[in-house]
Amino acid sequence: MGYDPRLERLLVTKIAEAVRHANATRRHAWAAWAIDSITDATRNRSITAYCANTGPVPVACGRDSASLALAAQNHQLAVLRIDTLPPNEASVPAALLSIFAIHSTGNPNTTTLLDADIHGAVMRELERRLDAANNGKSSVALFLNGTEGDASPNLARETRCPRPALGPALPFTPVRGMAPEYDFIRLPEARMERCLWNAWRELDRLGRQIADKKWSVAAKGIRTAALDDRFAIRRAFQTIDLPNFEG
Repeated sequence: MGYDPRLERLLVTKIAEAVRHANATRRHAWAAWAIDSITDATRNRSITAYCANTGPVPVACGRDSASLALAAQNHQLAVLRIDTLPPNEASVPAALLSIFAIHSTGNPNTTTLLDADIHGAVMRELERRLDAANNGKSSVALFLNGTEGDASPNLARETRCPRPALGPALPFTPVRGMAPEYDFIRLPEARMERCLWNAWRELDRLGRQIADKKWSVAAKGIRTAALDDRFAIRRAFQTIDLPNFEG
């Protein structure tokens, strides 16, 4: 599509508004991390490549591929809970940030819709619960990707829509001497609609499942042994000037 100055202005304006609003409404906050695991939400979609890995840690590929696809994952879930009031027995989180290794590949690659996929499904569900816990006040739940590698959402097989196949583009047999025309043939509309509906339904199910786990971790409260508020915030990057760099 190319450069669009209207999109640039929109992004700059909205980002600036968000920064000004955050600065104007800043408050003291309490934060704590919790580490847990989710073992059945992802599958390794490239078992052949996984089993070809070499290194100091041996890869055990003797089991069946289905169970191995679920085991060959980074199952760690990290949740950061933010409270804007001094945490106590009855306090609820004002915001959540979570990190988990999962690709946004729940929607079939044949869809043309713009969608936030599994990350959007999880964030919507968590923000709904946060808003309810905070008496309707708008809350924020961020879901960041971890070391996802080949981790795909563990959805039912019927959500994986077949790709369009190459075939004759003409609805009739060409006369002798006429070169046949080939193109990618779309799947029947009814079959595509059924597959996309299955994917959306499964995404909603998995999104709720992941949100349930994150909510149960965060709901334990900051002043418990489950969450640790003794962590340091350090700068992990640096910006340098390259005046003579020409791209």
